[in-house]
Amino acid sequence: MTIHFVDLERIPNTDGDYLKGTVQIELAGKRKQFVIPYTIKKTDKTTKLEGSRAFTFGDFDLVPPSKIGGMIKVKDDFNVNFTLYLAE
Repeated sequence: MTIHFVDLERIPNTDGDYLKGTVQIELAGKRKQFVIPYTIKKTDKTTKLEGSRAFTFGDFDLVPPSKIGGMIKVKDDFNVNFTLYLAE
């Protein structure tokens, strides 16, 4: 899985410091773009953006792998956590 952060924008009218951003994810040769909401955590030297999103293999036109003639199956959904550190 390869993740490219495409853009970020502030979410207006929220009670906290939130952003949303477009990410391009490549999995098994398939590329798709998704919008992810992020929380912002500031430290003395960096700003950390954290976000997460649930995906399915179907999002990438894939079938979950199985073993032993289908007796052992992999769940179709998985969660990806994103952390992006920004520094001056």
